[in-house]
Amino acid sequence: MAQPPVEDDLDLKPAKAGFLFRAEMFTTNVLLGYWRAFLAVVIVVLLAILLYGQYRTWNRRSQRGTAAEVAQVLAVLPAPVEQLPMRIASGEEIDLAQLVTTADEVVAIAEPGRGTARTEGLLLASELYRIAGETEKQREALDAATSSARRVLDFATHEGLANIDLAGGKGEDAVARLRTLSEGDSFLAEQATIDLGLALEHLGRGDEASKVYADFLTRWPDSPRKDRIEERQSRLGHVQGAG
Repeated sequence: MAQPPVEDDLDLKPAKAGFLFRAEMFTTNVLLGYWRAFLAVVIVVLLAILLYGQYRTWNRRSQRGTAAEVAQVLAVLPAPVEQLPMRIASGEEIDLAQLVTTADEVVAIAEPGRGTARTEGLLLASELYRIAGETEKQREALDAATSSARRVLDFATHEGLANIDLAGGKGEDAVARLRTLSEGDSFLAEQATIDLGLALEHLGRGDEASKVYADFLTRWPDSPRKDRIEERQSRLGHVQGAG
């Protein structure tokens, strides 16, 4: 009598590939199919990093070179630029024509330069022009500096232009510059707000100056210059009351 077939428990059934295995196969296929593109991307990224590093090195060297050339030109002056006004005020004779010539040389070096070295050179030239009474050349140097000025140097550049506007009868231009500089809550904005109030006082616009000082006390209630601002505000109130 025939025996019934015995079920084989060891019969292997097709296994379903797991998720990790399928992901690995997919990744392998992608890498094999697109390895040239991946390699090209890696090469481009490495080249970009290399070129950026070389650019930064070149930029630093360029700025150092500009600063060194400017310093060499300024070395012929009888004193550092910041000390010249005090020397003149004390009665020392300073050749103003030499200051103008030196400033012209500094501009010629700095203007084609880059970054901070360029801006600082133009600001030094503008100060020499100011001391020598060459207002138009001072303005030109400051105007040129605005394209490369950043942060504190940008503030100094526009403050200088505002002072020229104020002295030259362009009060509205000066006020507009100072209002822009006074925006924000930084130390520079604080200083610009004070300068704005002083400019308005200079223009005989006491009411507006008083409002600027009130705004200052609201924005910077803990400022170390608070007492001075309150004094100016009080003085303006007395003057307006007397008027």
